[in-house]
Amino acid sequence: MRTTLLLTARPIDGRRAAEIGLVNAVVEPATLMPTALSTADAIAANAPLAVRTTRRGVREVLSLSLADAYRRQEELGAPLRRIEDAREAQRAFVEKRRPVWKGK
Repeated sequence: MRTTLLLTARPIDGRRAAEIGLVNAVVEPATLMPTALSTADAIAANAPLAVRTTRRGVREVLSLSLADAYRRQEELGAPLRRIEDAREAQRAFVEKRRPVWKGK
């Protein structure tokens, strides 16, 4: 599908782009900025190292087989379970509070 879209250069509307996973959401122009800012806030609320590693993993696995992609995600994710932010996430969950990320 993606290759066909690229090679044919046929335009598609926002709803179709959402159906095929090309965009995350279709919103009215008046709600575009609040929606984008809300998404950015949700991402920024997560542990910085986890966000960075997730972005890296997504980029790296696009050309891999499913088995290799799972393996690479595990390689990238395993070190995150040993960092200070992982312990903070667990404490915050138990204490029913928002975590305070340190990026460590």
